[in-house]
Amino acid sequence: MLTRAFVKLPFKTYLLGTDLQKLNFNSFNRMLNPILNWNLPVLGLSLFLIFLSLVLNAQNPHYNVENDFGLWSKIELDQKHNKDWKSSYSFAYRRRNNLNSFRNLFFEYAVNRDLKNKFDTGSQFRFTLDDNQEYTFRFAPYLVKAYRLKPITFKYRFKNDLDIPFEQSNGFDFRSRVRNRIEAEYERKKIPVSLDFSVEWFHRYNVSAIWFSNIRISTGIQYELSKDAKIGIGYFVQQEQNEAKPVRDHVVSVDVSYEL
Repeated sequence: MLTRAFVKLPFKTYLLGTDLQKLNFNSFNRMLNPILNWNLPVLGLSLFLIFLSLVLNAQNPHYNVENDFGLWSKIELDQKHNKDWKSSYSFAYRRRNNLNSFRNLFFEYAVNRDLKNKFDTGSQFRFTLDDNQEYTFRFAPYLVKAYRLKPITFKYRFKNDLDIPFEQSNGFDFRSRVRNRIEAEYERKKIPVSLDFSVEWFHRYNVSAIWFSNIRISTGIQYELSKDAKIGIGYFVQQEQNEAKPVRDHVVSVDVSYEL
């Protein structure tokens, strides 16, 4: 008995031969190519979310994980000076304890230099007011390496945070940590929407330079409001590591940026 099979895929409908018992390699090729071309980000994001759930639930049964929900918001102004140099000015406000408590707010200036086909390098300078009414200055140099595999851009970032409290009670006090992040961004020309997800791990020098102190897994979507303005909505989970009672933060982020 002859059976005609139709498979509805994004933007096209494919006819897979006249006999399901005689499907050949080319038929499957015609079916798989649109899936790979159009639905790769969806497939990747699904696998990533599965991986996320596995990582966060693979905890030591003796651990008592403390969950919290927060909101991070940021407004940013970007300025491109020439082909190699650009800078940004941003203000951020953050809440925690299921949105019931103030976490911190900060003003930040960042400068970035494009080293052509090598690295992007730059530094962030941040003034923070936390929930204890304490002020902290942060100096954070970083390196970024990007690799484009259309339509996905892969990025690796190495960053060092050096936090210096304004009030020095016992001599010169500072906190330092190293951050490594791997990110994948999906973006197509003429489409005002981009997707990204990333994994970042932290090392605190005063705890251990080898073992992770935190792991952050993020995903987000950005939409171009205009040629110069963007809005981004993201979600990330960050969890303390090597702690008897680790804190797991669930955070929704809202960012608005404008290029001068």
